[in-house]
Amino acid sequence: MYAVRSVEPAHGEAVERGQSAAAVSGLDGAVEEAREGLVSYLDRAYANAQFRNSGAALQWGSLGTTEERLRITRSLGDAAAAVVLWDALDETDRAELLGEWAKLLP
Repeated sequence: MYAVRSVEPAHGEAVERGQSAAAVSGLDGAVEEAREGLVSYLDRAYANAQFRNSGAALQWGSLGTTEERLRITRSLGDAAAAVVLWDALDETDRAELLGEWAKLLP
C-alpha cells in the first residue's frame, strides 16, 4: 500500500510547492531533519527485519524490491514534509504529499 506510484505531474508539483513553502516559512531545516530521521529508522527496520527469528528458524521473507523500498522511503519523506508544513500547505498539496500515509492519521 505504501509503495504506490505517485501520479505525475501532480505529485512533483506538490513537492515543489512544499519545498517553496518550507523555504518561505523557514522550516526547510525541520523538513530535512524529519526526512532524515524517518529514512534512518527505515534503514534500521529493514536491516533488523532481515534476521527475524520465528523461534524455529530465521525469517528470510521478502522485504520488497529495491524499487518498492525506495518508493516507500520517498513517500514517507513526503508525508513527513506534509506534517511539518501542515499550516503552510493548502489541503490539496497536503493530501498529495501525505498519500496513503494519511490513512494512519486520526
